[in-house]
Amino acid sequence: MPAWFVVPFTLLLSACSLETSALPPGPQGDGGDGGTTTDARVEPMDSSPIPDAPPSDARDSAVPPADTALDAPPGVSWLMGYGRRKRIVIPGRGLAGPIAGYPVAVKLRTDDDLRDHAEADGADIAFTGADGLSLLPYEIEKYISRDGYLTAWVKLPRLEAAAETVLYLYYDHPGTASMADPYATWDDYAVGVWHLTAGTTRGAYDDSTRAGNHGARASRGQEPRDAGGVAGRSRAFDGSDDSIILGDPGDGSLDFGTQSFTYSVWVHIDAAVGSWDMPWYKGGASAGDPGYDMELGTSTWRGGISDGSMIRTGQFGADPDLDGRWAHLVTVVDRPANAFVLYADGAEVDRIDITGLGSVDNDSTAYIGREVYPLLGRVDEVRLHRRALTADEVAVEHDNLTDPGFMRVEAEETRP
Repeated sequence: MPAWFVVPFTLLLSACSLETSALPPGPQGDGGDGGTTTDARVEPMDSSPIPDAPPSDARDSAVPPADTALDAPPGVSWLMGYGRRKRIVIPGRGLAGPIAGYPVAVKLRTDDDLRDHAEADGADIAFTGADGLSLLPYEIEKYISRDGYLTAWVKLPRLEAAAETVLYLYYDHPGTASMADPYATWDDYAVGVWHLTAGTTRGAYDDSTRAGNHGARASRGQEPRDAGGVAGRSRAFDGSDDSIILGDPGDGSLDFGTQSFTYSVWVHIDAAVGSWDMPWYKGGASAGDPGYDMELGTSTWRGGISDGSMIRTGQFGADPDLDGRWAHLVTVVDRPANAFVLYADGAEVDRIDITGLGSVDNDSTAYIGREVYPLLGRVDEVRLHRRALTADEVAVEHDNLTDPGFMRVEAEETRP
């Protein structure tokens, strides 16, 4: 090949870039103290109305180019500037079908490689798809450099039903800016995701979604304390009057009318305080109280939904079977099916007919932990979705945080 042709072709090759599309501990929870922490919070809240149509899959985040350096072996794909990565494999789950756009938690209690080679603030931590190049939206809930401790949420373009799902964790890129984007990690159907983990750039009660439904303590004496969580950190309620106030958003993002929706919490209850200990409340406690709530307590744990004249209540199970450990409670209001479906620890446990139930809209204040019906124990990962989650989605959400075999983090690879 003539020398005059080699140089332009090499310049063209090195300029190429690829545009992106968009292990864990067991159920005893995790979360350490100390060290450098970071939490990703990017653009100001988008206050535009939440759309009724499914969101676009388009991504507008800046993406680093593919590393096509000539010293890399043929067939090796690598993000430019990153020195190290780890392959993460999620074995097939035997699902009814693949799940699109699903955020999963990547939890590393300790990792010597991250400790030794990632930036102290975790800004160089990034995730790609199986091709090693396509940047995935992600949120860093907590990173502690001293231990290489990481809790991050990564939005997978597709969680396979039976085949393996592969992604890469990249790090070792000194001086780079973080590309984390919590708002892109959670789709527009998520109107509340409260990790209840405090960090350097976020409050413990911040909402990670575009809805921006941030919470606040009721008062200094009513603030639940920081504690270990099922993912990252959690909030421990004192059984007296601790409460997190979310208010009644003027945009109606916590009122679902006659639409389908899902609300869920993780709780670790030490002991029952009364008969109606409430980890979540926005109405729904009686027939005349429109809205939706959860009521734990001394006997049966329940979820309730009311339109102001009719109430429907389902059961999660008996208190002795659920307290003293992390329990995952999910309630799904499925309007097309006229069903109020309750799940405990990833499995359906009750299904109530809601034919004739009207709107759940109300002007009640939303609470995580209601001071007049207090609870004693920890609360973590409170979520609201403006759609009915499927049984597979509920099961995956539970297994992701409790099953040590949910994902496998492989050995460190260094850039060739």
